Amino acid sequence: ATADATVTGRPTPTLLPASEATSTPSGAAADGLVLPFAAYGRWRGPANVQTGIQIQNLSQDPAQIDVTFVDEDGADVASVDRTADPGAAPNVYAPTVLGAVAAMPSLFGVRAVADVAIGAIVRTDWFDDDGAGIAESPSPSRSVVVPSFVRRSAGRSSMLAIANAGTQTANVTATLFTGEDTSFQRTVTRLQLPVGTTRRLWADYEAAFQPLGPFEGWLRLDSDGPPLSVQAWEAGDDDAQRPRPVAAFEAQPLAYAASDLIAPLFRSAQRGVRPLDSLSTRIVVVNPGADDAEVTLSFSGADNAAASPLCRGGRFHQTPVVVPAGGRHVFRQAPGGGHDIPPNCFGTARISTANESERVLAVVYDATSTDGTTADALLSAFTAPAALRASRRVALPLIRRNHVGLSTGIQVVNAGPDPVDIVVDFSVTDARTGASRPVDGCTQCRATIDPDDSATFWPPSIAVLPDGVFGGAVITADGPIVALVNDYPTVERAGRRTDPATYLGLAMP
Repeated sequence: ATADATVTGRPTPTLLPASEATSTPSGAAADGLVLPFAAYGRWRGPANVQTGIQIQNLSQDPAQIDVTFVDEDGADVASVDRTADPGAAPNVYAPTVLGAVAAMPSLFGVRAVADVAIGAIVRTDWFDDDGAGIAESPSPSRSVVVPSFVRRSAGRSSMLAIANAGTQTANVTATLFTGEDTSFQRTVTRLQLPVGTTRRLWADYEAAFQPLGPFEGWLRLDSDGPPLSVQAWEAGDDDAQRPRPVAAFEAQPLAYAASDLIAPLFRSAQRGVRPLDSLSTRIVVVNPGADDAEVTLSFSGADNAAASPLCRGGRFHQTPVVVPAGGRHVFRQAPGGGHDIPPNCFGTARISTANESERVLAVVYDATSTDGTTADALLSAFTAPAALRASRRVALPLIRRNHVGLSTGIQVVNAGPDPVDIVVDFSVTDARTGASRPVDGCTQCRATIDPDDSATFWPPSIAVLPDGVFGGAVITADGPIVALVNDYPTVERAGRRTDPATYLGLAMP
């Protein structure tokens, strides 16, 4: 990459008209999915960091899926085939595929092509120190936004995996926005991506970013034509951290900025699995437009016995903040964060602006303090989708019940104005063959959800799911919903827990 001079002052980016904010991002993408990041025994240096990919069939017909790992120059390294029944989500594990061809440890990109619609999640584990993160298959676009990009902040730094998802060379401009209030610093760097290639942008090592020292900010990537597929990974810098806190999420097309976003999960000092666990979220809101945006956060407490009585079914608010053009603001849901949420509370949040023309993007950090003082000891992150991007059918490529010390909590949010009825159809995967089979006879897999409310499904409490299984699920509703899956540690291994990882369900056609 090449660096330009740092400039200051307010940016003047442009957004698509509001009427286009829910359309497919502009740019002709290559067929199938372009997944920018997969680790095979490597991170910044040699390490036991490995990636597994769950690819879900989003259609009503059987799928034939071809998966190819490519090196940084775009050359094919290894390929595998998978078949998947409707709703099934076979696994592609990098060590298995790349080990079979004696590939050298490295970082790879992945292409997945099928004869039907597919989606995917990418889970990466830092096995030596129990870090983990999940990013979804990104929506390619010529202009994408990474709502949080940090360098040596609270012991963590970001890495972007940027793939050319088009059919010609992409010349990319990366603009980093840092600073507070109305004084922003813009740092610009440029890179070129030939067809099929992936590049990594490391906050620690990029020449343009090193003079800035530690920072928190957001980043915009613009291509001169071909669409970009981008995933963000944020990992603890200290190799001695156990577990290593890791957050992962996918970059958002600029066209996805909206005046009404949904965060399927917030927490405020929620009690965790261990007595001293305290879970709280913080929501980073970015204004990529040319006008200031007045942002309000409202919260709906879950009607759940695990929440405090004051939380259950309650409605709470955070003090509105004007986020200037090009700016960002961190809304903290922990006690003392400028809201009226009671402790031991969790539920759903709505992020809204004063006018439809004021459109923002957001990412949610879900953090656990393990002893009352150690913040972010466990960490995960997810993006907040626009309410208008909610779907009546949502795919969950990964669910677990006490599988390798992890279970998935599933939060389903009603994004519409009327009550919705939902049903969850689970499937489990045979770890030896990769074949999936549907789970029948579930009496705990239905719910009616009021507007702005949510329903929680916890596989360890669902009797028809055998202990120790993993698989996928499809949620069907008679109104618009958004779903979140939290892959959370429920048991310790050798006195240690795996870092949790979170992803959003995939909207189905």
